[in-house]
Amino acid sequence: MLALQRAEPLAERLRLALGDTAAVLARRATLQGRLGLAKAGAASLAQLGRLEEVGQHYARSTALFEAAVAQEPGNAEWPHQLAWALGNQQAWLLLQARWPEAYAGEHDRARRLLTLRQDGASATDYIRRRSTWARAAVAPAPAAGVTPACHTFENRSAMNRLERSPDAAWLLVFGCWVIATVSTLGALFFSEIMELPPCVLCWYQRIFMFPLVLLLPLGLFPFDAKVVRYALPLAFAGWLVSLFQVLLVAGWIPEQIRPCTQGVPCSEVQIQWFGFVNIPLLSFVAFSIMNALLVAARSRSPR
Repeated sequence: MLALQRAEPLAERLRLALGDTAAVLARRATLQGRLGLAKAGAASLAQLGRLEEVGQHYARSTALFEAAVAQEPGNAEWPHQLAWALGNQQAWLLLQARWPEAYAGEHDRARRLLTLRQDGASATDYIRRRSTWARAAVAPAPAAGVTPACHTFENRSAMNRLERSPDAAWLLVFGCWVIATVSTLGALFFSEIMELPPCVLCWYQRIFMFPLVLLLPLGLFPFDAKVVRYALPLAFAGWLVSLFQVLLVAGWIPEQIRPCTQGVPCSEVQIQWFGFVNIPLLSFVAFSIMNALLVAARSRSPR
């Protein structure tokens, strides 16, 4: 215990030198927790422990870890450390038979501790839960017969978890990859099997479509939300070129700005189904759906 007490001024010097960074906060919190454990005594000999001082150390430890989590919400280590501090505080309350404080109310430490132990590996889930606790902690007690505001916020947070879940984003990116693969195989079928020569605008669209077949799987196994950032510019550029060709085929582009002055005309309709479905329209639809999926995946990816 003497070594821990001597470490307190060193921790204060560290804070003055480096500031209240998350790492410094965590070290100070760990020191307070260790001091509390050293002063707590044995559970079978509770009368030998300095319980009032222990409670103060545990309260400081929990508050410092809360500050570390708030400062670096993306670091999954701090929720684990906070769970350790809450576990110490829970044991201290039980040692003094303070059952209502330990288990009753909206913010009981046992429920928070269990939640952190189960989901501590997911920093994103912890952030959403902590925002609920923070709002509930400052909210006044509800009147009789009134639903607490934190319950409404928790329901809203649950909906946000579903909307921003990695599984939903993965499915959207996977759907985009399926469309890119089918479009690539279709383009190769038309040019290599049916021997329909592609025009200049068709080549431009292939330049933007073909890399997506290889790029998107790199972000799917395992899932990396950053792949959307790299795929979306390609899909959007391909969408602009396909839109230009659709307008060109429809006759809405002026003659003086039409490309493909040599070779296969870009406005030529080589295949047409049902009187209006042609290859440029299929490309435009594919790029449109891919852009929509990627934008949706970006909005549903955890932040």
